[in-house]
Amino acid sequence: MIVIYVTIVCSGGSFMDEVNYKKLNRSIKMYPIFYGLTADLIFWIAINTLFLTTVKHLSAAQINSIEAVGTVVGIFFQLILVKIVRKIGNLNSVKLGVMLLFLSVLLNTISTNYIGFLIAELCYVIGFVFKHMDNVILIKNLKYLNRSEEYINYQTKGSTIYSFITLLIS
Repeated sequence: MIVIYVTIVCSGGSFMDEVNYKKLNRSIKMYPIFYGLTADLIFWIAINTLFLTTVKHLSAAQINSIEAVGTVVGIFFQLILVKIVRKIGNLNSVKLGVMLLFLSVLLNTISTNYIGFLIAELCYVIGFVFKHMDNVILIKNLKYLNRSEEYINYQTKGSTIYSFITLLIS
């Protein structure tokens, strides 16, 4: 898993400062790859729908209701997100988000009933909200290094990687 560092508290000699700056710079350089590989791929909806209808034998109505509940929960979850993120931190939020996304895929694979797929969707929606703290981390890292003006460059690189991967898979 790629870890993106938040802010680094520098104390001690120049060696410590050099290591922290090295980690920050590596984190910033890795952001486009992380974003490109973890962004919500366009093909996911089509593949997930095909998988749920043909392999798991869910009806279109069941899939739509799962998506509707997931959307509503995602909207309401954003109201308490700030409190949770403040408590666990941005970096832990990203880690939690990636773990929830993985759990979602795992549950989709092993579930055999509607409730299992609904729980998988809820993990997906909540995980995706947490994972988006990676954007905040990038902004803070660039600000810490006095390179805030480079934000759009890294965001564009990440979007390009995401688009290219989606193109290849589609």
